[in-house]
Amino acid sequence: NQQLAASMASGLRVEAVLEKYPRVETVQVYPEIEEPEILPTALYIADPDINNYASMVSDRQIRVRSKIWRINLDGSDPQAFFLPAVEVDAPGVVTTIHAMTPEGGVAVDMVNRKIYLGCSNPYGGSIWRTNLDGSDLQLVTRDVSSDLQSLALDVVNRKIYYTIAGAVDTIGVINSDGSGKETLVTVAEDSEMVYPGRIALDVANNKMYWTDWQSDGAIKYANLDGSDPAEFLSVEFPLGLAVDVVNRKVYWGHYSASLNSTKIQWANLDGDGSDAEDIVTPADVPFGSGGGPQSWGPRRLAVDPAGRKIYWSDLWGRRIGRADLDGQNPEILIDGGTLAQGLVRVPIWNNIPGVPNPNELSDRDDTRQDSLLRRPTSIALGIW
Repeated sequence: NQQLAASMASGLRVEAVLEKYPRVETVQVYPEIEEPEILPTALYIADPDINNYASMVSDRQIRVRSKIWRINLDGSDPQAFFLPAVEVDAPGVVTTIHAMTPEGGVAVDMVNRKIYLGCSNPYGGSIWRTNLDGSDLQLVTRDVSSDLQSLALDVVNRKIYYTIAGAVDTIGVINSDGSGKETLVTVAEDSEMVYPGRIALDVANNKMYWTDWQSDGAIKYANLDGSDPAEFLSVEFPLGLAVDVVNRKVYWGHYSASLNSTKIQWANLDGDGSDAEDIVTPADVPFGSGGGPQSWGPRRLAVDPAGRKIYWSDLWGRRIGRADLDGQNPEILIDGGTLAQGLVRVPIWNNIPGVPNPNELSDRDDTRQDSLLRRPTSIALGIW
């Protein structure tokens, strides 16, 4: 039962868990809930406004660009919902109206049908949640730094784990209702911590993994309470990170300064990292570059053990890619640099100040076309 619950919390289909643990026959882990109105199995992509603010149309209207995409796992049927401007310090003043910018990660809770968003901008960090269709936006906490990097959910225990990199390098946890914030790992516990980036959980085995992004960086791990931090593998500039708790693999993006290129690697989760292998390289698919190595290539990863696929977001390439778990059959699902892939209307809303529903267009027919992916910073799998 514990294995099933923890594996579901990591985003796995029940069938995959039962195949891994065949002695589990019938388990009631969560109460029955109604079927979602939308198809739940999907890839969710955070696509924040590139300028970290919403642009003004007039002194009483604002154009919203930050959005979350929901896309089928084969790349079809892209749908977007837009995020509102939520901080208005002085009505009508352009510089004080800031769009939600989910640079700090996106995570999906399919049990409770929620999306969690880590938002960061120069004015502070915050964690928000919405329904799977973008409705019912709720603030979880503003008590996080603007240097928020990544989120990971422990659905069983209703916890949100996060990383902060910058002035204060930190790994922390907070209850999903915004209470009980705790600092788990700092330089006091890990003297070599420099830039904690992506984070992933193995709840069944009481472990969390994170990347320490630097030229002599590493993938590290600790118990879920932050105790016993240790290095799993030394990696030059680790990028995205994902853990496959069913097949016991860890995946990461790797930027090589000497080769000036990026790739995706994997290793056995229960080993010491010495068996690391390349599985997707620039010879297989194109990776973008720009904005510093931390933004290159596979910036975020997500694993679907049941579907036997790994997905990645490529910020500067403006692409979403996937491959088999062993790196075979790599492909680009979405190429945001190709406008023919799809255009969407950018909504405009009225009545500043306030927090409107940006998914309802204003009465003015003042919309514009926007490319499918502007800045795919984060991805998460929603698998039922």
